[in-house]
Amino acid sequence: MVDRYRLLQRAVEFIAMINAIDSLPRQPQAPDPLDCCGEGCVRCIHDIHEEAMHHYNYLLAAWKLRHPGAGPMSGTDEGEREDKPR
Repeated sequence: MVDRYRLLQRAVEFIAMINAIDSLPRQPQAPDPLDCCGEGCVRCIHDIHEEAMHHYNYLLAAWKLRHPGAGPMSGTDEGEREDKPR
């Protein structure tokens, strides 16, 4: 029979490993205003950043569901910015 203490210890180590891998998603960096050429590109750098922000917000919401004690579900956490495309 497997030692219950050893089995529990392995489970705790596994959970710690998963938590280390499942880190908080990083917010995409806002483009510098000089990065835009201003010529009305079909996929402007600001459009690409907006898409990245939608993806980031999705990943962040999913991460918060997996880590309910990590912070509030609404508003911005420390270090988050609400960048808006122009």
